[in-house]
Amino acid sequence: MLTLSGHHLRHIVRNAGASPRGEPVWSPVKTGTSGVSQIEGMIADFQRMAVELEREIQSEQERAGINDPAHFAYPTYAKAAIQRRENLTRSADELRIQLEEAKSLLSDAFEELKKVELLDERDQARERAEESSREQADLDSIGLMRARLGAPA
Repeated sequence: MLTLSGHHLRHIVRNAGASPRGEPVWSPVKTGTSGVSQIEGMIADFQRMAVELEREIQSEQERAGINDPAHFAYPTYAKAAIQRRENLTRSADELRIQLEEAKSLLSDAFEELKKVELLDERDQARERAEESSREQADLDSIGLMRARLGAPA
């Protein structure tokens, strides 16, 4: 049974795009989406392995001519494959639950990122307005100085 803790999920979502030095890279492309993709990939792998095991179980049952796992002569390999298939299916089901949690964390992270981006844009607009105001004040000061000196503008 494979279980990812909430901490591990947050780590995958937040640090999937970490720099080589381990610093988080808060980019909506690099962060979280690859963590969600990683979990989705694991689910797909587990499903593919479960399907392959099902084929092997069917093949073993046909070879032995026994389809009832409770039968005393049921192939041991088929019993073991059934157990592995059930474990994979259970793990995939648990990962689906964790995937929803990871998607929720990612959604929250996107919302937070959007807020930060909007604040940053507002700060940049305010800085541009302040700079423009300073430049205009400088130009006004130069104009006043020229007017006082009687120089043609």
